[in-house]
Amino acid sequence: SQAVNSLADQGIVSGTGGGNYSPKATLPRAAFVTMLAKATLSATDLSQYTFSSSFSDVRSSYWGNRYINWAVETGVANGYEDNTFRPERAVTRQEMAVMVKNLAESTGKQFPNINSAMTFRDQGQIASWATEAVRLCQQASVISGDADTRMFRPTGRATRAEAASMFYKLLRSVDWEPRTFSDVKSTAWYAGAVEALAGLGILSGY
Repeated sequence: SQAVNSLADQGIVSGTGGGNYSPKATLPRAAFVTMLAKATLSATDLSQYTFSSSFSDVRSSYWGNRYINWAVETGVANGYEDNTFRPERAVTRQEMAVMVKNLAESTGKQFPNINSAMTFRDQGQIASWATEAVRLCQQASVISGDADTRMFRPTGRATRAEAASMFYKLLRSVDWEPRTFSDVKSTAWYAGAVEALAGLGILSGY
């Protein structure tokens, strides 16, 4: 889809091997915060978050350690009361809404008010800590419920396709411009290639 291909071109998402993206597979919490981090920071910026995590289930050798550290330090994501982050646990739809809301706030972005507020048929199942985030994302056209059932499925495990679609809509709705290098303008013909390679950690700046 356009969302997946666009994010892949920017180095924000990657496939699962063999040229596949596995759109129907669930997405771990660590993978989602990685998407957010890669859209926000350059590989050089991320290097400052390689310190040991405070979570009991995130070792310093874990591939997502620096992304999780960044998310927690900036208030984008939180762990659980038992001092775990549960990085391999599938992210839920309401968790994604909260994380993108927190990301927007931490970077000074404002959600546009595009849609009228909608009450989902399963509105009562949305956790109190996610209500505002879901509302903001729905009004900004970042998320939507099922067209036929008007259900949001807040505790449903998000698929890789849903995560890519949601984040792609966020980048478009708030006119996001990924942070890479101060001397690479977004209008430059090579900007997309530089951003993608930086996001993959293939190149870095000075």
